[in-house]
Amino acid sequence: MTKTLHHRACHLCEAICGLTLETTRAEDGSLAITSIKGDTLDSFSRGHICPKAVALQDIQNDPDRLHQPMLRVGNEWQPIAWDEAFALVAERLAGIQARHGQNAVAVYQGNPSVHNYGLMTHSNYFLGLLKTRNRFSATSVDQLPHHLTSHLMYGHGLLLPIPDIDHTDFMLILGGNPLASNGSIMTVPDVEKRLKAIQARGGKVVVVDPRRSETAAMADQHLFVRPGGDAALLFGVLNTLFSENLTRDSHLPVEGLDDVRHAIAGLTAEAMSRQCAVPAEQIRQLARDFAAADKAVCYGRMGVSTQAFGTLCHWLVQLINLVTGNLDRVGGALCTTPAVDLVASTGGGHFNRWQSRVSAPGVRRRVACVGLGRGNAHRGRRANPRIGHGRGQSGVVDAQWSATGARPGWPGVHGQHRSLYQRDDAVCRPDPALHLGAGKRSLRHHLQYVRGA
Repeated sequence: MTKTLHHRACHLCEAICGLTLETTRAEDGSLAITSIKGDTLDSFSRGHICPKAVALQDIQNDPDRLHQPMLRVGNEWQPIAWDEAFALVAERLAGIQARHGQNAVAVYQGNPSVHNYGLMTHSNYFLGLLKTRNRFSATSVDQLPHHLTSHLMYGHGLLLPIPDIDHTDFMLILGGNPLASNGSIMTVPDVEKRLKAIQARGGKVVVVDPRRSETAAMADQHLFVRPGGDAALLFGVLNTLFSENLTRDSHLPVEGLDDVRHAIAGLTAEAMSRQCAVPAEQIRQLARDFAAADKAVCYGRMGVSTQAFGTLCHWLVQLINLVTGNLDRVGGALCTTPAVDLVASTGGGHFNRWQSRVSAPGVRRRVACVGLGRGNAHRGRRANPRIGHGRGQSGVVDAQWSATGARPGWPGVHGQHRSLYQRDDAVCRPDPALHLGAGKRSLRHHLQYVRGA
């Protein structure tokens, strides 16, 4: 028997932890995984491993694991050759689209699509040939507000600033539970130790969540927010930063900040407290503590995405990082330099290119449909110099319309795919005046929902 050591990365979740695998080759030539451990020499995951990675050998050695394509013939499954399978799939896809149109074919890409170099680099070519608008993914379930905000603020839906968790002194987490997710859309293996390291170096971790999550339980402070009230709390924080002169200048080119300040002047901590159920003084103190920290970062995730004002929440998160001087700064929110640069190699996404008619009980309206997706690629990805080159440079201006509120859609709700921006209390339609300077009417119109008017 021969034993061999391999160094690999676990691809089951976004953390991409380094692994050390031991394989044993028997005398009959068969190969089996005999050990899976965290790689202590991996500078990113630092030896961290979770039960999913340990169970990889169960998948590898599963006697029911498929090793070739299977074709259903009646009630039976029969193995077929790869070339035959490819030819059959191509023939059927082309035939279905020829008879019923391009949109008769739908695509769903799961989370591991972005943990595979082959899919990341080549799936877009295949999907581009299909030319179907029916594309769904893990992204369309819970994170399109991230991409839409980046698309409008920074010019590309995949240019996503992420928390510099290893250098920050103050981390504000809204709607996220990184102890369970390993840091969704920030890729943080061994996140518990990293959060505790913030505290060990004298920093602070604050969690805003309606429930006492695992992350909230270990945080220095937990603010119980009313479900769906995150936008109101963020408005109160941003308003306090402006009204108490707690802002810092940014090295980034910024347009429209004075318009933002004027537009939210009435959204004080006291006014927003009634909407989010967090006491006004706690909102104000949160803003003061955040601004006082040498390096701070605001991070919002799924809980502030899958709600009525999802895109508005993410716009406010970006603004709070920006006005405190923490956007594109060590210890704040930074863009990454990935091995596969999807910002450089793909378009920035689009908004309102297509529209559909969506019916609601007693109401018929026209809503915008978003097609930002390049599969489920979620890491935004170009280095710092490009963050200021969106449609409105730093993009304070271009995202203000998002007060309409993003609600990620998913298949199978009441028998149809709910559009991303369908709301029962607002008509979400393109506004020709999207900039804050020219679009104050639009902003005021949508902010009345936050105010509760």
